[in-house]
Amino acid sequence: MLIINLDDSQAQDTLAQLLKNATNSRVIMRSFATELETMTADNFDSESFGGQAWVRKAFGGGKTLTDTGELKDSITSSATSHTATVGTNVAYARIHHFGGTITPKKKPHLAFATPNGFAKVKSVTLPSRPFLPVSPAGQLQSDGDRRLIEVALSALTTDT
Repeated sequence: MLIINLDDSQAQDTLAQLLKNATNSRVIMRSFATELETMTADNFDSESFGGQAWVRKAFGGGKTLTDTGELKDSITSSATSHTATVGTNVAYARIHHFGGTITPKKKPHLAFATPNGFAKVKSVTLPSRPFLPVSPAGQLQSDGDRRLIEVALSALTTDT
């Protein structure tokens, strides 16, 4: 004869922790903010948006969007009980994330260094290279849902 007795104390402890964490949404939001920052770092490392490759830079060696590392290093995250935020305060971040056309404000042309010397142009159009885990259209990157669900489950069951 085989008899198995189950003790529900571990299940009760886990459920108690889940209920405690579920009533304190800051725990989950803090975990979401950290994961959004991690997804952003992953995008820089892979030069892609959730696996969809960025348009490569026109010239020069090295990784796209990481010439100096300033943009990548400027990424921060924060959380409240109701929000998880990831972003940057670098002025040129918007044009790289959303794409767009740059035109001169005070001169008749833009000037910049190229492999063949300096170029003078009336405008430069940059492609969208979304580095934050939310697309310019407001959609979470392809693997984002799965990653945030895993983080939420972990946050709900972790003793804080």
